[in-house]
Amino acid sequence: MRFAFSRVPTRIAVVLAAAGLIAASATASAFATTPEAGSPTADCTWSVKIHETPKGFTDVWPSAGNDDAFVGSGDNGHGTRALLWQDDKVTVLDSPSGKRAQSVDINADGVILANDLTDDRPYLVMKGKVVELAVPKGASSTTARSINDKGVIAGYADFDGNNHAVVWSADSPKKYHDLGAGDGSLVLTDITDSGTLIGTTTDDPEYGVPRAVKGTIKGGLSAVDGLKAFQDSSARSAADTYVLAGSTPSGATDQVTVLMKDASSTVLPATFSGHVVNGSGLVAGSPTGGYLGQAAVWNAGTVTRLPNYVEGGYSSVSDVTENGTVIGYSQSSVDDIGYDPAPATWTCS
Repeated sequence: MRFAFSRVPTRIAVVLAAAGLIAASATASAFATTPEAGSPTADCTWSVKIHETPKGFTDVWPSAGNDDAFVGSGDNGHGTRALLWQDDKVTVLDSPSGKRAQSVDINADGVILANDLTDDRPYLVMKGKVVELAVPKGASSTTARSINDKGVIAGYADFDGNNHAVVWSADSPKKYHDLGAGDGSLVLTDITDSGTLIGTTTDDPEYGVPRAVKGTIKGGLSAVDGLKAFQDSSARSAADTYVLAGSTPSGATDQVTVLMKDASSTVLPATFSGHVVNGSGLVAGSPTGGYLGQAAVWNAGTVTRLPNYVEGGYSSVSDVTENGTVIGYSQSSVDDIGYDPAPATWTCS
């Protein structure tokens, strides 16, 4: 998800204007930055910080962040609620239905993207105000996944089991752009600040072979060149000119993580599964094999396990910001018996 995001170029802006999709802005504030602007050095030391859990909430899971704040969701015993962490405080966010919701992304201007789980529709929180996004006619449910720093939003709508890629703008929330169903079903995963969209398409949502796609609103979406040699692929995250995908080599049964930058591709070690990437090529994810439930990063060829808040506990990552902060959760107490994560951030200094 990250979901980390610079500006939509003129040619994309023209298309957005023609479709009635122009972006908006707001303001945010600050948490600690990592040296080397998003690309930690080999000899830096990672540290973990636990953040506040709202009173009455048990399971809490962050989803994405910018360099100043992060968003996520939690269960208060009456259902899932959308949450925001900023300035060392946590806020429970409103939703259109006033009931179950998940916040999934936040851009550099502090515009929060969320999904109302009761009404099956996406919405924004801008300067504290809830703004619903248009739902395509005939869709049984609509989901947003990512918002970039220009306020352009990527997601999808479900039409009788087949998904259509959908794009919105924070500036024109009552309008949307349907990019179609790809091979039959198409889900958008992420959008970069330059307007690059990534997603995954298949000819059958249940039994088809997934294929990662990349493109723009104007140019459309097509198979990612660096993944054509793999028997299947799924797009996970994009930032700047990086695209992160999960792919299965021909004749193999297990997926590997592939990091692409422009025309070049790097297959990451089979012992590491990458989930998200930032614009400096820092990949956050988890080790495979015996280290399930453990946060880790890959940077310039090296995999580093991130420290748990309690020794022997578990942790997981959900995003990596442009300043190199990793966002996720970590077990907060040795007394925790069940699945009871606490929001966490990792920085390297």
